[in-house]
Amino acid sequence: MVSRFPTAISPFPPLVMADNERDRLEYLAHRLVHKALTDYDAHRRAGGNVDAQNWKLVRKVDQLAMYKRVETTSLYQSADTRQPATPVRPPAESTSIIDNSIMRSRTRQKMPMLLQVGTIQGTLHEVMYGTIAVDGPTMMLKTAYTEDTLLDGETLCQLRGPSAAHPFRFLGVKWAVKSTPHAALAPIVRPRDLVYIEATGILTREESNERVGYHLMHSVSVPGYGPLDDRKIVRAQVSSCILYTETPDSPGVVDVFMKARFDPNGNVSESVAAQSAALAFMYGAKVNVCAQNKKLSWLLRSSPDSQGQQPSRSMSMTRQRSCPICVKSFNMFKGTAECEMCSTVICHRCSVKKKLGFAKTGSKKVILHPVAFCTSCLTHARRLDDFDAARQEVLTGFGVGEASSAARRFKADPLPSVHNCRRRDLQRAKTAPPTISISEPPEIARHHSEGVMAKKDSTPANQYVGKR
Repeated sequence: MVSRFPTAISPFPPLVMADNERDRLEYLAHRLVHKALTDYDAHRRAGGNVDAQNWKLVRKVDQLAMYKRVETTSLYQSADTRQPATPVRPPAESTSIIDNSIMRSRTRQKMPMLLQVGTIQGTLHEVMYGTIAVDGPTMMLKTAYTEDTLLDGETLCQLRGPSAAHPFRFLGVKWAVKSTPHAALAPIVRPRDLVYIEATGILTREESNERVGYHLMHSVSVPGYGPLDDRKIVRAQVSSCILYTETPDSPGVVDVFMKARFDPNGNVSESVAAQSAALAFMYGAKVNVCAQNKKLSWLLRSSPDSQGQQPSRSMSMTRQRSCPICVKSFNMFKGTAECEMCSTVICHRCSVKKKLGFAKTGSKKVILHPVAFCTSCLTHARRLDDFDAARQEVLTGFGVGEASSAARRFKADPLPSVHNCRRRDLQRAKTAPPTISISEPPEIARHHSEGVMAKKDSTPANQYVGKR
């Protein structure tokens, strides 16, 4: 059976986890982010230079470059141990994660390591706003803007979600389906799916007071959530952590560092796998575009026009004889447009169309529609702090209330709120939910952060080094 994506019903039920299992995955995420920080520090001590003898350039987009390690090493060995993880005997009526350490492969002993370095335009808040995606609908919205080859996705279990104080925080177990980025290979190469932990957030390093954004993806193996062979999908494995750092000497520029491994499995050559992975990981070049479009969507939903408080276009036309932006008189032979955010009638020169994503009712599928904005509203959106926009989305719920005039006209709905999605998942979870449990790991020193390093949601705010 060949599946169509995105699926209307997830092939997996929501994942219910025991407390000690949650702690262990949180510990694992912390350990992997800490390892990425160690690699990043070593890269900076080397002056930020890439050794051409050990790394070969495979892809470059704008100021982001992707390299492949020339000498391959043993695949996905653990950051803290070289011994295989010992499965823990589960209690009655539960299952256990088989392998929760860094990915290992018994069939493919060598796969290339990838290194991504460079810079992107924007602020740290903007980059993280474009990065975070807490559920299936927001994952599909993100891929519509970043073109990261995602076909489908679901959050199987959310361990930590965004809050008003930490709107970029997420930690959970996800399922995702990826297509090949090579259009010519799409008819002959099957889609790859992943079951992995994902963590996003901003941490503040105690030794330097430096704020670092992170995006971790790391495959885990969960019984009952195995490969979907009957759907013609191949289970792949990934381990990556992208770090984002604002450069003090270059405002509006974010430094990017990532090390990753990707094993597509199946009959795919190493060179094709490396090129495909390099293309897939270059989505970071467009996270700032994703953030800008998300801000426009949020402003559009919260604008007075969405509540029917703005005058109609015909009324505005009778009051206006010139464009309020350029102050030029309207010409009957030149077109005019109406800003969807403020309902101001403007000339075609001062109108800018942005393709924004809208979800169909009852579907994760996102459709991009051109929406007209005046240059004044676009300037306002660019100046709006992404932290404030993300915080308001958490406080108000994503898409709660009536759709904007644009969404109504396109017969599409804004994406559902995070809280509504979790209620839906909890209702689905009532039907025989699987529970996993493994032993609790040894304690280690933890970074203070808004994300995976925060132990409990009840932790006092003054114990966090950075709140934004």
